[in-house]
Amino acid sequence: MKTFNRALELPKNFKRMFWIQALMNFKLLNTIISIFYAHRGLSLREIFLLGVVFAITNLLFEIPSSYAADKWGRKKTIAVAVVFLLLSSVCDYFAHSFLFFVMDLACYALSYSFMTGTDDALIYDTARELGQEKNSAKELGNYYSAQRFFKIVTPLMAVAIASGMLEWQFKTIIVIEFVTTMAALPFVWRIVEPVHKMEVEKVEAGIILDAWNLIRNDWDLIRMILNRTIMFTASFLIWRIHQEYFLSIGVPVWTLGIMWALLHLALYVGNRKIDGILPRFSAEQKINALNTIFVLGAIAFTIFAFEGANKWLLIASFSIFTVAETARWSLFSDLFNKRSKSYNRATTLSLTNLLKSFFDVPLALGAAAIVAFGPPYVFLFVTTIAVAIAIFMPVKKTRV
Repeated sequence: MKTFNRALELPKNFKRMFWIQALMNFKLLNTIISIFYAHRGLSLREIFLLGVVFAITNLLFEIPSSYAADKWGRKKTIAVAVVFLLLSSVCDYFAHSFLFFVMDLACYALSYSFMTGTDDALIYDTARELGQEKNSAKELGNYYSAQRFFKIVTPLMAVAIASGMLEWQFKTIIVIEFVTTMAALPFVWRIVEPVHKMEVEKVEAGIILDAWNLIRNDWDLIRMILNRTIMFTASFLIWRIHQEYFLSIGVPVWTLGIMWALLHLALYVGNRKIDGILPRFSAEQKINALNTIFVLGAIAFTIFAFEGANKWLLIASFSIFTVAETARWSLFSDLFNKRSKSYNRATTLSLTNLLKSFFDVPLALGAAAIVAFGPPYVFLFVTTIAVAIAIFMPVKKTRV
C-alpha cells in the first residue's frame, strides 16, 4: 500500500488545481449559449434577467462561501463548487422554461461563489507552506491560464456538434460538459489541504467595515475596482446576446466558433506575454490604453450595428473590444496583489466580487428593459457606460 508523503504530494496541488480549473471551464455551451436559450424558448429580455439571477445569488453567497472555506477547508469547498456545476448541467439538460433556467443559473452562481477566492486561497496557502510565497503570483498566473486551455478548441467543437441547432445536438454538448466536469472530481479528491495562514472567517466578518475604510481611505483602489467591474459588466452584457444577434444578421455559426477559438488563443498568449508588451508602460498605463481600445471598439461596434454595416466589420470590432477588456484582468490582479498583504488581499477580492454583483443587477435590468427596442440599443446603453468610466474613472498610479 502506497504511503502518503505530504512533502511530495503538497507541491502537486498546483497541477491539480490547473486541471480542475481547465475541466470546469470546458464549457462547450458558452460558445452558443444565447442560441441555446432561444432554442429552448427564452426571449432576449429573459436572457438578461438570468444575469440578474446570477448576480443576486452570487451577492448572497459571496460571504457564506468564504465561511465554508474556513470551516470545512478549501478542498471540500471546491468539491461543493464542482457539485453545483454538475447540477447546473443537469438543469441545462431538462430546462425548457424560464423558471427552470433560474434554477440553472442559481446553481451556476453557487458554483462560482464557492470556487472564487477559495481556489486563490488554496494556491496561496500551498505556496506559503512550501516556503514559495514569492512565487505565488506566478502560480496564480499559471492557474488562471487554465481557463483558456480548452477554450482554444472548444468553440470549434461546439459549432461542429451543434451545426444543425437540433435538440439532440444541444443535449450531446451538455452531456460532454457534465462528463468533463465530473473528470475534475478525482483531482479534487487528491488535493492536499494546506495549512491555513489566513483566517477567512475573521476577514469576512469585518468586510463591511473594511469596505467603508477602503472607500474612505483609498479612493484610488475603489476607482480601480469600479473600473474593472463596470467595464467587464458592459462587455459581458454585449456577450450575453452577441451570438443570437450575429446569427440574425447572417453570420454563420461556424464563423462564431472560429472567432472565439482565435480570441481565446490570442488571450492565452497575450496574458502570458503581458509583461513584454509596452515594457516601458506601467500596469496602470496599460490598463488605460486597453480601456481606450475597448471603448473605441465598442463605439465602432455600436455604430456598425445601427448602420447595418458589413458583418465582418461587426465581427472585427467585437473581437477588438473583447480582447482589450479581457486582457486587463491579469494587470488588475497584479495591482491588487502589489497593493495589499494577506488580510487586505482577501478583503479587496471579496469587495471586488461584491461590487461586481451590486452593479450587475441594475445594469442587467436596464439591458432587459432596453432590449425590447432591439440589440443595438443595448450596445449603445453599455457603450455609453464604458465611455463614462474610461473618462471619469481612469486607473491612477498605484501608491505601493
